[in-house]
Amino acid sequence: MEETRTLLITQRGGEETQVDIPVSWHVTFGPAAISASTSGMGDRKLMPMALRIYETEKQQRAIFTDVVSFRDMAIPVRVKVHNTQQKDGAIVVDGVSKRTTFQATTTE
Repeated sequence: MEETRTLLITQRGGEETQVDIPVSWHVTFGPAAISASTSGMGDRKLMPMALRIYETEKQQRAIFTDVVSFRDMAIPVRVKVHNTQQKDGAIVVDGVSKRTTFQATTTE
């Protein structure tokens, strides 16, 4: 059985799909199609981005449209998370109590 790799594909709207493909297959990422110029001045309509999967150079096996990102699941990914907390309170300056908001940010 041929060795496989898993791709995580994220599409517009947040839908995530995992696809197992043989390691010998290759992928491309780009516009789903290129539209003709609408004004003759080189303007192009925005096209959805697509991930194409090929078994050979000319044998396309799949196309996923509206793709915003993809990655090989074998690549470890760590995400920094920033948390901000606020708390209302008071501080005394020169004998006068003033209302204030205290804020703290942590990164994990």
